[in-house]
Amino acid sequence: MSEDIVKVVGTLFLGIVALMFVGLLLQVGNALTCANEKAIIAQQQNEIATLKAQNDNLQGRLGDCRAENEQLMTKRDFENLKQEVQNVEMQINNTRNEISVLNTNLVNNITVVQVTFAIGIGIVLFELFEFGTLTFFGYDLNLKRKLSSRVRKWLGKEKKE
Repeated sequence: MSEDIVKVVGTLFLGIVALMFVGLLLQVGNALTCANEKAIIAQQQNEIATLKAQNDNLQGRLGDCRAENEQLMTKRDFENLKQEVQNVEMQINNTRNEISVLNTNLVNNITVVQVTFAIGIGIVLFELFEFGTLTFFGYDLNLKRKLSSRVRKWLGKEKKE
C-alpha cells in the first residue's frame, strides 16, 4: 500500500510539474505576443508621428497656396464682380422699361373701361329718359311707370291728373 501511495503522490507531483510547465509555456507565449504587439504599437505610433509631421507640412503649404490664390483671385474676382454689376444694372433698366410699359398699358386699359362705361350709362339714360322705358334682354322694365312722383316732377314729365 505504501507503494500505491508513492505512485499516487508521484503522479500528482508529475501532474503539477506538467501543469506548471504548460503555465510557463503559456506565459512565455503571452510575453512574446505582448512584446510583438508592443513593437507593432510602437511602429504605428512612429507612423502616426510621421503622418502628423507631413500633415503639418501640408497645412503650411496649403496656407501659402491660399495666400497666393487670394492675391490671384482678387484680380479675377474684381473683373467678375464688375461684369455682374453691369449685368444687374442692365436687368434693372430692363425692369424699369417693363414697368413703364405696364403702367402705360394700365392707363390705356383704365381709359378704355371708363369710356365704355360712360357710353353704356349714356345709352341707358337716353333710352330711359327719351322713351320712358328700358328694355333688358327683350324684357320691358317699364321704369317710367315705376318712377316716383318726385323724379317725374324733376324730369318735368309729371302726369296731369
